[in-house]
Order: sequence, then C-alpha cells, then structure tokens
Amino acid sequence: MRVLIFGAGGMIGHRMFKTLKQKGHEVYGTLKRDLQAYEGFQIFKKSEMVPHLDVLDTKYVTETLNQIRPDIILN
Repeated sequence: MRVLIFGAGGMIGHRMFKTLKQKGHEVYGTLKRDLQAYEGFQIFKKSEMVPHLDVLDTKYVTETLNQIRPDIILN
C-alpha cells in the first residue's frame, strides 16, 4: 500500500513512518524543513520525503498528491 504521512518528522508521524516501512508498505512523508534538519531520522530517504510542504499551498499539495498518488493519507 502507498501511504503519505503529513508531518512525518513529528513524534507520531515518525513512528507511523517507521512502522509502516517495517511492514513493507511504500511510505512517503512531508517535512517542515529540509531533510538535513532530521539527521537523527536515518529511516528517511530523500526520494521518499517532500520537504517544505505547506498545507495551505494548494498548488504544491495537489502536485504532490498527483505525483505520489497515495492509497492512504495520514495527518
């Protein structure tokens, strides 16, 4: 299953990301900052992350959803 997690850098989002990856799901996440700001999160791969996503930027959100095409979105 393809999952997109809004706020994957947060406490709950990070744990959901890790758990779903371990269960074999294709997981993507959004971040407030650049990936380098999350150095302690080795589970994040650049190709799976969408940095600087502002949910109020409908154009960027729409482009991201069209690109990833998730089965499930978690926020």
